[in-house]
Amino acid sequence: MRKIALVGALGMAILTGHAWAQANLRPDPSARVPPQPGQGLPIEDAQFLATAQRINKLVGSMARLATERGGQDVKALAAKLDTEHQRLDGELQKIISARGVSGSSGEINPREGGPGGAAGALTSPKNAAAVGRGEQVLKELSGLDGEAFDRRWVQEQLGIHERLVDLYQTEASHSPDTELAKFAITTLNHIQVHRGVLRDLGRRYGLKVERTGQPPQY
Repeated sequence: MRKIALVGALGMAILTGHAWAQANLRPDPSARVPPQPGQGLPIEDAQFLATAQRINKLVGSMARLATERGGQDVKALAAKLDTEHQRLDGELQKIISARGVSGSSGEINPREGGPGGAAGALTSPKNAAAVGRGEQVLKELSGLDGEAFDRRWVQEQLGIHERLVDLYQTEASHSPDTELAKFAITTLNHIQVHRGVLRDLGRRYGLKVERTGQPPQY
């Protein structure tokens, strides 16, 4: 319990000045306990890992597209995101393999309203049907050029990063797995840095970058 408390305190220190990030969180309705000998990872943690990996791949795909079609500033950020998310994908896969998590553990069934726990912070029941919109966004972006592409790309990445903050913050706050909670806190810090750069770009294109309370889409 002392270790979990320490992790929680570290998370709050990192998030100082970002208290508004709590507004879109969906806390776990039930307490989690560390897995006992012979038990697997709690389903909420398994859902977090699968959801995080899925979104990470989407961000990487969007980043690679932007390195080909984006303007100078967008290309520069996209290159950093691509490198970062390749690294993150390796870390996620390592954790997933070590914990024996199946990719199906985090799949979201729109008819069932999506997962709970950390993944629930990202996909509420009424928005579960929008989970597959990532491929559609990639298709739409592929048909854009110039400033229209840059503006739409920044807008989509801003939305994704706002949701990622919720996802990782919720996991850091609720996971009984100390190592997994530390991973969530460390990754959250990187996500917030990229979100800050995206916000600066968003202002250039006249985008409203502050939290608006809109429902999550990924």
